[in-house]
Amino acid sequence: MKISNKSISTLYVCFVMFLPNTIFLINKLGFLLISFERFYIAVWIVFYISLIFKSSLLRKEMLKLPFYSGCIYISLLLGAVTMVTFLNNPLAVSGYISFMLETIFPVFMIWVAFKDSDSLLKLIKMTVSVYVIMALYGVIAYWYGGNPLLELINTEDSPRRLLFTYNENERGGVLGRAQSIFSHPLHLGYLSSIMAVMVFGIQKAFRPFSTIAYWLVLFILLVSIMLASSRSPILFLIISIIVYTAYSGLINALKIFAFTFLGLVLVISSGIYESVFGNYLELIVSIFEELSGKESGFGGSDLDMRLSQLAIALNVFLERPLFGHGMSYIRILLENHLAPGLLEAESFAFKMIDVGVVGMFGYLLLYVKIYSSFWHDLWRNKLRQVRVIAMCGIAMLGGHLAFIFATGEMGMLNIYLILSTLLLRLIYLFKAEQDESVIIL
Repeated sequence: MKISNKSISTLYVCFVMFLPNTIFLINKLGFLLISFERFYIAVWIVFYISLIFKSSLLRKEMLKLPFYSGCIYISLLLGAVTMVTFLNNPLAVSGYISFMLETIFPVFMIWVAFKDSDSLLKLIKMTVSVYVIMALYGVIAYWYGGNPLLELINTEDSPRRLLFTYNENERGGVLGRAQSIFSHPLHLGYLSSIMAVMVFGIQKAFRPFSTIAYWLVLFILLVSIMLASSRSPILFLIISIIVYTAYSGLINALKIFAFTFLGLVLVISSGIYESVFGNYLELIVSIFEELSGKESGFGGSDLDMRLSQLAIALNVFLERPLFGHGMSYIRILLENHLAPGLLEAESFAFKMIDVGVVGMFGYLLLYVKIYSSFWHDLWRNKLRQVRVIAMCGIAMLGGHLAFIFATGEMGMLNIYLILSTLLLRLIYLFKAEQDESVIIL
């Protein structure tokens, strides 16, 4: 098979990007730990750079990425943060390099890899199918009471444990949490939530799945979200539904509300939910309890705990408010127990410790550019498919922001950017195919 940017991009999107960074090429004492994903991206970049030098058309196509300027802004601002904080935090350099390798470069490489909407839809369908298998494995492993794949990765002859399982973790009277192949149950929850939103939008716009396959996919994704036993992925879905409904117009909003309400009534009244997932009802209720300031019996971080973390984070932030302490500084604090009250620094807001006002402004610019890219297509295009995908993209952004501010980035920014890039590229290609005057490079 001929090696091309398209084939490399396809393998990355369908499989490699889902692999935890704690899966290494070599896990032996005395050898440098390099994750399989980072190695794959590094080889990919070398191949891609050779293509850029050969083709001026490829360079021009890169500039058509709708949030191109947002990527440039955040790269420059975080680069400035890294240079300013280098003497006090040399680890910031590796944090910045990882950010560029895993988060920024793949976006550009994937943007130019696909030339027509049909091939891109096939990629999205393939990605969803592969992920659903991963989510289904997580559900089966949960009911089985073990996780053979993670146990295989954590081989006995390895002196360094790579992944921890949550089979014995208890929350709200529920023993164990679905995890699949990921580093944490929250990763499974986040991915299932964002995939559910994307599948909904893609199906509504282009119908790549049969009706039975579509509902089966959504069912598996929703079950995996519940079994991850975390509030943040459910919050992701709730905010996404609210945002999509707000942008879809009054008639469609009423349809969505009526359909959702009727579905909940049928499920609850049938007794299926109570008999199978009854213990998880408290998980959903606890979201509203936390938002209202009431104490939740489900466990996990409550509102008071997060406010306490915020107070500690503000004190550390004020030591170096403009440029922060450098990327990965929070990790230094946590690993060396220098700020025990931070616990796991469970909010994206705590990123201000790392990157200061300058870096946070870079993140703001990135998210604003992504929003404006989808907003532009929503309000300035009459094609139904384009408007649906644009609303889906804005809903994904709303859910993503709700998740990261509730729990933290959790290494999910790269996947969010890649999925958003796929949707924006799909819009771009579909519009170009409807307008014969547009040339796709």
